[in-house]
Formats: sequence, C-alpha cells, structure tokens
Amino acid sequence: MNLINEFLNVLKEIRNDKLSYLFLFFQLVFFSGLVKQFGTDEILVVNIAFTSWLCLTKKRITNRNINLIFAALGVFALINVIPSFMWGASPKLLLGFSGRIFLGALIVVYFKHDFFNVFEKLVFVLAFISIPLFLIQLIHVQVFDLFRGFSNLVLSDVRLHFGSGELSGHRYLLVFLVNSWGELRNSGFMWEPAAFGAVLAWAMLVNVFFHRFSLNPRLIVLFLAAITTFSIGTYVYLAIFILIYLSKNFGNKNAFYFIILLILIPVSYRFEFVQNNLAMISKKIESEQNLVKRIRMSHAPKRVSRVGGFVGNIMPIIAEPFGFGLRYDVLSEQHFLYRTPNGFMVILRNWGISGLMIILICSCKLVDKLKILYEVNLNIVHKVLLMMIIMLPINGNPFYNQPFLIAILLSGFIVSKRYNDKSHATENHKKQSKQHPA
Repeated sequence: MNLINEFLNVLKEIRNDKLSYLFLFFQLVFFSGLVKQFGTDEILVVNIAFTSWLCLTKKRITNRNINLIFAALGVFALINVIPSFMWGASPKLLLGFSGRIFLGALIVVYFKHDFFNVFEKLVFVLAFISIPLFLIQLIHVQVFDLFRGFSNLVLSDVRLHFGSGELSGHRYLLVFLVNSWGELRNSGFMWEPAAFGAVLAWAMLVNVFFHRFSLNPRLIVLFLAAITTFSIGTYVYLAIFILIYLSKNFGNKNAFYFIILLILIPVSYRFEFVQNNLAMISKKIESEQNLVKRIRMSHAPKRVSRVGGFVGNIMPIIAEPFGFGLRYDVLSEQHFLYRTPNGFMVILRNWGISGLMIILICSCKLVDKLKILYEVNLNIVHKVLLMMIIMLPINGNPFYNQPFLIAILLSGFIVSKRYNDKSHATENHKKQSKQHPA
C-alpha cells in the first residue's frame, strides 16, 4: 500500500472537481471557527445565500430535499414548544439556529450522492498534510513564525496572545494550526487536537464502510493523524474502531497487519515528546477527578470542563426533562447550570430528552444508511459502537449548533444513493469473487 500514491490520486480527483472540494473546505474552515471574520451573523447569512445559490444553479433542489428540510425545521420548532412556554425564548437565537439547520441540510444537498466520498477524501488529504507539518512543529516550531502576518489577520485576539510555549499565540495556515498551548500535539485544521480528532473519527467512520472494514492507505493516514492529537477523547474513538475492526477481521491478514501497527505504537514512548504528552493526559484525568469532587461539594466555578459539565448539569436536566430552551440569560437566571464545552450536555440542557432522542435517531439513521449503501453486515454491538463514534465527539467538544455538525447528522436522511466509484466497485467485485468462486 503506497500512501503517497493514494495521496496523489486523491489530489488528482480534487483537481477534477475543484468547486466541490473547495466548497467543502470552506465549510470545514467555517466549522473550525478559527477565522474571526467568519464568526459573525452576517457571514452566516452570506454562507446560507451562497450555498442556496450553488444548490439552485447545480439543480440539486428536489421535492424530496425540500420536504426533508421542512421536516427538520418542523422538528426543531416542535422541541422548542415546551421550553419556550416554560422559560421563554430568544427569537434571534431560534431564527439563527433554524438558519444553521437550513445551511447544514443544504451542504449535504449540494453534494447529492457524493457527500460521504468528498468528505472522507478531503479529510484524508488534510490529515496527510498535517503529519509532516506536525513533525516540523516538533523539530523547530519557530518556522511557523513565517505565518505570523496571516495569523494576525485572521485569528482572534485571544488565540493570537494565548500560550506559554515557545510561540506567543497560535500560528495558522488554513490547512494547519500550531496551537501554542499544545505545541507537542497535532491540531490539524481545527482549533485544538480534540476537535481535529472528532473530524478524523467521522472520516474514519465513512472509510471503514467504504472499504468494508479492510485496511487501506487512507485509513492508515487517518489513524496515524489521530494518534498525534494525544487527545483522550480521540483515543477512545480509536479504541472503539480497533475493537470493531479486530472483531470483523479476526483471523484475517488485515487484522495481523493492524496488530503489528498497534505493537509498534508503544515503541514511540521512548520519544520525550510522547512521554510529555502522556504525562499531560494523566494530569488532565486527575484534574477532572478533582473538579468532579468540587462540583459535588458545590464549590465549582460556573465554567467547567467537559466532564465537569456533565456532572454539574445532569441533575438540573433531570429536573427539567424538556430542557431550558434557547435564551440568552438562561445561565444567569438558572444559577445551577454550568457553562461547558461539552456539546452533548448543551443539547440536553437546551432540549432535554427531545435533544437526546434526535441525536440517537440521527446517529442510528446514519449508520443504517452507510450499512445499506455499502452493503456491510453489522451486528447490534457493532451498530451501537459505530453510533458512539458519531455521538462521543459531540460529548467531547463544544459542537451543538455548527452547520457542518448538522450536515453530518442529517446526511443519513438526505443521501439516498451510493457514490459510484469505479475503483471501489472493482475492488468489491474482486472480494466477492474470492468469497464466492464460480
């Protein structure tokens, strides 16, 4: 398996369909939230208008798509009825979230049947690029001072001056971020390593279906990039993938190659930066445990971590099972709610069991759709684990209202046919011929 050849082949495909890949790259940059100019309501409106125009000019709008978009907006309106009646609601927030749902749906609609294919290949390219850049970051991080001017132009002031390492502030290249508080970790094109790991996990999810859980160059690159994040959450996703992969390939030579790869990983512990990152993970786990103790003693600050957000918010959510809705002052008025980067808990806080059911249904639908499109056999355990791959990144990141997240969740409903990749079809035909010889 030649990783460089695979990279070049995907680049060739990108050159043949520049508009689609550039459009999705723009949406990923928008998703990253790194460019301060993209963080305004005006740019959101421009994004909606531009995406709508693309869908119309490419004749992507069908009656089925219109019905699905209105259904999604209708469900959103429905889950806000009880919270709005109980606690009130901000019309601006409701309108803004509706616009994000509309945009998320249009992103998938634009690609028609190619959404999964373009997404997985684009993330593969970005992951491939991130690995050599990450090595440069480890060897001589000051090289990225060359991008100080561009970083000053697009990054927020907080990111420009934050950090205690060799760099004062982040350095940004659009396709890669040097995170000044994580100079020994790979943030890829996202704002931090955990967020990069989340996108890698979703791309790996598509990849394993596309290749029917067989080892392939793109999966290896995505896996290696995920390892370099040194993110606890990302390692949980990888552990789930490993469990599923080995269970489906038990006794297969692919499993043997994969086990060899896993055996080589501990060897990297000899490198000092790996030891430093593992020490960081250990300290982080310990600090989370201490924070949980403080929350239970009612001594915690109002802004807490992902785990702290779960512990601090779970009881109020149980008391209000339909959530507190969308309003600006809900956190100040309901003093027992904690600000948290845990997107899953934000969804539960806003919409309670209704939000939970929507996440579960969308995750189940996406796994089922990939299973049907790529003709993959799954048992119930595999299905639940793959659903966790979709949901856990929401739990580990402040994802809840980003259009691209909504695109991922709605893709299982909108994509209706399999992408026609001739090489993939040929590969599967060969596998079937071996399994069922004439």
